[in-house]
Amino acid sequence: MKKIFLITISLFMIAATTLKAGNPIPSFNTPILGKAYFQEAPTGPGTANNQDEKRDMNVNNGGGNTYAPTASVITVYIYRLDMKKIQGPFVVASDETISVQIDNQEWGVIVNTETPTTVSVWIDQK
Repeated sequence: MKKIFLITISLFMIAATTLKAGNPIPSFNTPILGKAYFQEAPTGPGTANNQDEKRDMNVNNGGGNTYAPTASVITVYIYRLDMKKIQGPFVVASDETISVQIDNQEWGVIVNTETPTTVSVWIDQK
């Protein structure tokens, strides 16, 4: 069981390091079908991140709307851009929001769904 878990995490880390974010954070009411990536803009080397120590990453599954009239479920992974922390998978039902505590580093979100939906991703300062 440990081997399967380690292989899964390894494959996820490889995929996440080679992907490019398609959507910035924050993004609101983004139409999704399949897989979508959201990412904070890196501050770059040598620049200080003056944000609070603790923040909340929020992901909302817009679900039933004009783009997706049927209920949908999304799977969410939240990862730090340096790949030292990965949180998830989180299953978010239609018209629900999750909030996950993150630190002051840059983070990204991967959303996967098999049915059309809209997704909003934003960060709250604490």
